[in-house]
Amino acid sequence: MKAIVQPRSIQVLVLLGALLAATPCYAQPPFFITVPTNMTALPGDNITLSVLGGGAGPLSYQWLLNGVMIAGATGTNLALINVQPSNGGSYSVNLQSPFGVTNCTPAVVVVENAPLEMSDVLNNAPTYTVSQMVGLDNNSNAVPEPGEPNHDGKGGQHPLWMLWQPKSSGIATFYALGSGFDTVLAVYTNPVAGALYISNLVAVTADDDSGPYLTSSVQFNALSGNNYYVAVDGCGPLAAGNIVLTWSLVSAAGPLPVIVQQPPCFVAALGGSVAFNVQVNGGTNAQGQPYPVTYQWLVDGVPIPNANTSSLQLQNVQPANAGNYVVKVNNGFSTVQSVPAFLQISTVAPDGSAQPVQATYKLGDHLSLGTAQPPAGQLRHNDGFGSAPVTGLSGTHYFSTTSTPTTAAWFSILATNNGPLLVTTEGSGFSNSFTLYSGPANAISINQLTKLISSITNGYELTSRTNINAVSNVTYYAEVFGNGTDSGKATLSWAFNYSKAITRPPAGSILTTPGAALTNTLDPPDAALWSINQTTIPGPAGTNATQPPLQSAIYGVVNTMNGAATRDLVYQDVFSDGMSAAISGGNVTITYGPNSAARTIYIESSTSAAGPWSVIKTLSSGAGGGTITEAISGSGKFYRYSLTNP
Repeated sequence: MKAIVQPRSIQVLVLLGALLAATPCYAQPPFFITVPTNMTALPGDNITLSVLGGGAGPLSYQWLLNGVMIAGATGTNLALINVQPSNGGSYSVNLQSPFGVTNCTPAVVVVENAPLEMSDVLNNAPTYTVSQMVGLDNNSNAVPEPGEPNHDGKGGQHPLWMLWQPKSSGIATFYALGSGFDTVLAVYTNPVAGALYISNLVAVTADDDSGPYLTSSVQFNALSGNNYYVAVDGCGPLAAGNIVLTWSLVSAAGPLPVIVQQPPCFVAALGGSVAFNVQVNGGTNAQGQPYPVTYQWLVDGVPIPNANTSSLQLQNVQPANAGNYVVKVNNGFSTVQSVPAFLQISTVAPDGSAQPVQATYKLGDHLSLGTAQPPAGQLRHNDGFGSAPVTGLSGTHYFSTTSTPTTAAWFSILATNNGPLLVTTEGSGFSNSFTLYSGPANAISINQLTKLISSITNGYELTSRTNINAVSNVTYYAEVFGNGTDSGKATLSWAFNYSKAITRPPAGSILTTPGAALTNTLDPPDAALWSINQTTIPGPAGTNATQPPLQSAIYGVVNTMNGAATRDLVYQDVFSDGMSAAISGGNVTITYGPNSAARTIYIESSTSAAGPWSVIKTLSSGAGGGTITEAISGSGKFYRYSLTNP
């Protein structure tokens, strides 16, 4: 049976990006001339980290903290003003050019504060009774004890312990912001009177990435005089370094609601059904009556209308449903949020079924690091995915990089034969690039991988594609990342022996008129699954598809972010004269063609390729062409045609 090939999206994005000077074909990825250095500072100091890159340009810089992009940090210098312990961490830079991405060795920043002096032996854990504190430690030399809990199920191998005995009751918050690695926090009690044994611990709560920059944060109802054993570890066996641990205790009129059962994650086939469920203990009043609980589900940070019960059911799921789902729970006193539960959609088999694999937001999550210890009163969901790479001659995986710990995602593919392998993110809803690596199927560190090629957005489109000569039984890793800090719904497709895969239609031949046929290069009876705007087009799969009436397609995009504007060399607009742009004297002039069809056209602008978009000009049917001139502010804007008023 021949494999199903997922084509590029019918949605047309005409990106007019920075026009690059002719560059020799032997141009190499960019390189670093200088890199940032380790720094130690006192609270209140001002410090600056610097970097300089080289190679064929244009070059762009993106600073990262603990491997997570810092919004707006895109220069050669990163100034940190009035630093505090929470500004600590591992700072690095992604240096990008049209020919690849290079990352420098992280520079460790430490802001000095009181030592914490935790212990890797539970019975030697220091005791603290203060209601608030900020302390520093380092777990690089810590080792687990026999019987050590697998904290939050993340497989850490460098745990440190402390004992906290609060003098009053309230809501306790512990967080690790400022630490220099991917942290895990776990809190336990010992219900057994007498000697303390690690096997007797009962988990109260645990967390991996609720804090910024891959740091951890937990909250729980603390009772005066109780013993709370707090463990700080890393995510995976290699994560270790400087720890910044902060905690506080505040009194409250009522208890914090407790999520007893977190919502599960799903990888579903197209058209399948899923149900997110959550169980909550909202606490009781003095008469033993439970406090009423309210719910609000969100996907990728956006509230879902009328999703206000303990269960969220989705029928006939489509790529547009892929996302990261959470529920906010309120008991009248406090609000807590569930751990994100992803819905990813995969089409990887001729029968349309989905393999239990996932795009993960950290490379180490592809390996099952152990069975999570379900914390009493805070049961975690068990992902159950990602322990092996996907197989199959072709397929497509839909996921979201919004509301995730990083703006990147990893996906692994096992080559089942020798030959060409095509990988593409075409059809994604945000500006992105990706890098391909090869390595062992159980890789947990990028140091175990061999970098093969970077597929960078080519200046004309928002997405990327590349191909390599694959070797049978080798695992390939695709790291998909947003350009800058862009994120959104991603489409990752792959095909082996792609000589029969979908190819770009000739310029001007797509979306020329409503109802036009779209033809790919597959020879019957191969099947192609067509979609528009990440929604599958109903009907039989085949080499031709008829587009529904044009309602929400985007026809042209002008990008002034790099101080230049050029014409797309692949696609053409559906309008007679299309849209172009020119930059002069700090202004951008948009030239648009007439609207000769019976429809309304909106010219819109946004500071991000992912939106939100605002209408700056409305062209009614029969309106003539013209120009729009705006001053370029900040980094620039994106401009587009659309048939939908946002």
